[in-house]
Amino acid sequence: RDGICKFPSIRFKSEETTLISTMQKHVNAEAVFNLPLFENHVVIDCRPLQAYEEEHIATAEPFPCQPVDATVEQREAQLIQWMLDMDDKGTPDNLDKIVIYGDGSAEANAQAKWLCERLLRLKSELLPVALATSTSSSSSSPYHLEEKKFNSVEYLASQIASRTKEVWLLDGGYTSFKNEFPLLCGKLGPDDLQPLPVRVWDGVFLGSRATNSWERRVQRRLGISLETLQSLGITHVILNADANILTEDVDGLQCLQCAVDDKNEQDMSSCFQAALLFLKEAHANGGKVLVRLHGRSRSCCIVMVWLMHVQGITFEKALEMVTTKCPYPLDRKLMHLQQVQSWSPPMLLADTEEQTAKRQKCAAQ
Repeated sequence: RDGICKFPSIRFKSEETTLISTMQKHVNAEAVFNLPLFENHVVIDCRPLQAYEEEHIATAEPFPCQPVDATVEQREAQLIQWMLDMDDKGTPDNLDKIVIYGDGSAEANAQAKWLCERLLRLKSELLPVALATSTSSSSSSPYHLEEKKFNSVEYLASQIASRTKEVWLLDGGYTSFKNEFPLLCGKLGPDDLQPLPVRVWDGVFLGSRATNSWERRVQRRLGISLETLQSLGITHVILNADANILTEDVDGLQCLQCAVDDKNEQDMSSCFQAALLFLKEAHANGGKVLVRLHGRSRSCCIVMVWLMHVQGITFEKALEMVTTKCPYPLDRKLMHLQQVQSWSPPMLLADTEEQTAKRQKCAAQ
């Protein structure tokens, strides 16, 4: 049919298979939470449309599942329509990672798998989109496109091909994400979101200076609203003493205020022991802790000390963990890595035999 936008059908070659295997990534709910979503990443919901309309991961766009035996042509036509809908909303700011999720059903899983591979195949095609030519002069298909619309689809396809570095498949689908981060589920769009802390470990969050236009003093000082802290289940906060947070300001939260200045030469080891005890107690009692000492880089050193001396993780693994999970660059000068690496806890906090064994196992890997 003349003027119908169509993706070319090509065979998978060995290099294409390799490309898909290296750029397709299975991730957990924490990875999606840490993206962060408020920066307008592309999130695609492959559940039935009714389920999407009831609730979904914040900022997600629908790509409703079809029957498992849907033809390639049917899925390609749906992808073209999805690209048209996306073009009407404007090209997304962040295309480096695309997140796809379903609900565990065979239909949604098949849809998510096909879409993931199809988007990655765009990177190996010389021409992402082609116009089909045929002797048919008319069509009742909803995907019959004018040239202008075709150009829009071709542009978005080329942007995905050139800018997308990974396509993520969310393990456990929507249910797994909602179970861990319900505050980011519902009918939320980009305008409903705000900067959130990074989850480095189950129950341990890394804070930053980031704020929106909050007016209350406590929100400015913590970099996050109390309502959001409660939604994340955070019960404990470690922050710098000069934040001037009063007990009545954070009713319901336990706070440890550390007397540390926002300076490169600051001796952070002076607060390591108190922070470690605070984190251990919170974690042992099922609490969740926000570490927010001035900014995220300085906060990292507290988290690393806890990972090393409580969780039995090596210095190298702890550093890799915080830098990998944090989506933003960290200033190594402000992470005080030499102090972290050289500090030894007093006997009260010394490793158990089990933690020592775990540390040695990590070092050997």
